[in-house]
Amino acid sequence: MRPATGQWMVLAGAVGLMGMNTALAVSFYDNFDRADSTTVGNGWAQTTQDGLKLQPQISGSQAAFFGNRSATGYCLATITHTFDAASEVSVDLKWDRKSGVYNNEVMAFELTGSTTSLLISDRQYDAANDIYPISIDYLGTTYWTHVGTGDNVYRNYKVVADGGSARLYVDDTLLWTSPDAGIGLVTQSSIAAANQYWEWHSFYADNFAATIPEPASLALLALGALGLLRRRRK
Repeated sequence: MRPATGQWMVLAGAVGLMGMNTALAVSFYDNFDRADSTTVGNGWAQTTQDGLKLQPQISGSQAAFFGNRSATGYCLATITHTFDAASEVSVDLKWDRKSGVYNNEVMAFELTGSTTSLLISDRQYDAANDIYPISIDYLGTTYWTHVGTGDNVYRNYKVVADGGSARLYVDDTLLWTSPDAGIGLVTQSSIAAANQYWEWHSFYADNFAATIPEPASLALLALGALGLLRRRRK
């Protein structure tokens, strides 16, 4: 039995809506393109331990974390943003080393999901192997991977959390997949610089983006329309 005209319209509308929403919708985006400032702004909460060393700020249309090579202690600077639940979060990160390097230099990207959290740390350059080691802390276990060398070059870090796993991509290359369903939808993200003893580097963040999955209601609409057709055919 052929569906009535009205039923065809429901089905066509549902399919059309699904097609329009295959792309993710932006939940929060910040390219940091604003005037230089000693604060980051735009809803970012920021904290700095150990005085003003590595103070997060806006510099050259980037979020900047500057070292000053003058302290003898552990310093940590963080910016954090809370947003609607996202299934994909990405940021561009770049080292800018001014001279030699010392131990425990880290730039980090931390995501808090609806079920647990994930900490990704790009660590000091390994000159012997010509790589940047990356540690991934998840559910009490540290996983290690790496990317190639490249000071003063942006690399894109992207985490996809789709409810089946959490996956880390660097420059669109898959480097790590969670051993289980992952962290759930992401509700908060932090970008941080940490250093022990000497601040011999600066680093920058740019083009932060959090995207949400297509509305579930549209998928339900399509399923409902298909169900209606099946019932009409019986």
